Amino acid sequence: MWNALIKRRGPLRAANAARDGGRWLEAVHAYREYLQGRPNDGPIWVQLGNCLKETGDLVSSQEAYGQAKVLIPENADLHLQIGHLAKLDNRRSDAIEAYITASELDAELQDARMELLALGFAISASSLVKPDRDRLRNANEAKADLQRVKSSEATLADFVSRLPTPLVDNAPLLMPRMLHFVFGFKEKGDLPYYACMAIRSALHFNQGWKAYYYTMYVPAGPNWDSIKADIEVIVLGDFDYFGNARLYHYAHKADIIRMLVLNRVGGAYLDIDTITQRSFEDLRQYAYVMGVQAAGPDSSSGLCNAIMLGRAGASFSTRWLSEYDYFRSRGRDDLWDYHSVKLPVQLAAARPNELLVLDYRAFFYPLWGNIKRALFSEASAIYADDLACAYCFHLWNGATHEWLEKIDLSFVRTSNSIYAKIARRVEGVSFQAEPPVGEVTQ
Repeated sequence: MWNALIKRRGPLRAANAARDGGRWLEAVHAYREYLQGRPNDGPIWVQLGNCLKETGDLVSSQEAYGQAKVLIPENADLHLQIGHLAKLDNRRSDAIEAYITASELDAELQDARMELLALGFAISASSLVKPDRDRLRNANEAKADLQRVKSSEATLADFVSRLPTPLVDNAPLLMPRMLHFVFGFKEKGDLPYYACMAIRSALHFNQGWKAYYYTMYVPAGPNWDSIKADIEVIVLGDFDYFGNARLYHYAHKADIIRMLVLNRVGGAYLDIDTITQRSFEDLRQYAYVMGVQAAGPDSSSGLCNAIMLGRAGASFSTRWLSEYDYFRSRGRDDLWDYHSVKLPVQLAAARPNELLVLDYRAFFYPLWGNIKRALFSEASAIYADDLACAYCFHLWNGATHEWLEKIDLSFVRTSNSIYAKIARRVEGVSFQAEPPVGEVTQ
């Protein structure tokens, strides 16, 4: 029956159909028939190993995976399957080794990380990064996608050519009095109120500074109309690569733009979900400034790029940009914030004289888990002393988006929260116990 089926369908189609139907012995026979004519097909050796494993023939399964390792040694799924086989065979250390290899080969392979956790072994993001290996992979992948690489290179070169000239004052060694915001890489329409407040508050507490807004989509709407005269807009096109590194997520593209701006122009970069409460003037004397992001739920500590300041051509930012040639994240995976939060710690440790590191209260306190209580609640005044030393606050839009979108001028006028008190100073309005007629508080 097997030979007749193979003859009618062809060995590979017959094997896949048997595998999908759970007919493991039939699949084994057909895959072996196929491999007699194509012994260098690594992925099919993996399929043979999988089916042999399902039949309970663990020794033959191991042999099939061994053949696959010779042909495709850097295939993440192969090492995942080897891990499954080792776990089934009660070889815990071998299973852990295989799952770690699978994780290192593919940072998005969540199955490997879940298996490691089930075996009581946690793997850090840093252990998934191997610069020499990842740099070579990026170079090889870029060669196969040369048209998009060249298009991205042209887009970024055009963008850099249109960057503003650094504003030089009587002390040319100081950072320029320039505020930079990057937003609108996927968002269209009006800016939310809190985003306008990010720009307004930075300008309010940094008199004489100039603000710049870098975007792919220029906002439109009443909130934008209220702020656009105070900020210079620079529009750029979309891009998929920075050098040989592929960028899949808009947030990572925004990371590149903010770093290019600070490296080429200098000044202060702030995420659009911030509010400033004091001047950055005393930080202008330093070559580069970052703040500690303390450890929080599901996140380790690091130096966060949501707020940072630097001189044009600062050696720290130049080194940091050069490290992107081994960037490998594909989105919200285990390497999501490696280059933007964890890597700066390593760079700072290697050359601490290149930047000033501020403690966690400067930019990134409170964290997302308690920011509503500490900054936006009516009882937030009890935190005033703890928050007084902050230059600005990051509002953690990724975790608080739905709530932040509800903030408006009515909230600012009627709330006793710390956020509203700062915003009232910026807006030039006074506290009102009750909202004006026709307005509804959020």
